[in-house]
Amino acid sequence: MDDGGPGLRDAPGLGAGDPHACLHAISEGNDLPPDAAAALFERMMEGDVPPVLTAALLASLRTKGESVAEIVAAARAMRKRSARLTTSP
Repeated sequence: MDDGGPGLRDAPGLGAGDPHACLHAISEGNDLPPDAAAALFERMMEGDVPPVLTAALLASLRTKGESVAEIVAAARAMRKRSARLTTSP
């Protein structure tokens, strides 16, 4: 997919993971830059993005086709919040 070039990287709010800016970029067929994807998924995992907007973002990513950087960002955000369980043998 298209990474949007320098113009996309400079889009207002994108690097900060602004969900509306990210949704706009994704809906135009652009892959999110790694820093924007990381910030977006951090905000989503923190609960800062309303559920309807989260659904729109995830559906748009699926429609566009997720980039490796977007999948890595999502996995890192989830792993950061995972709880380590210890078990006895």
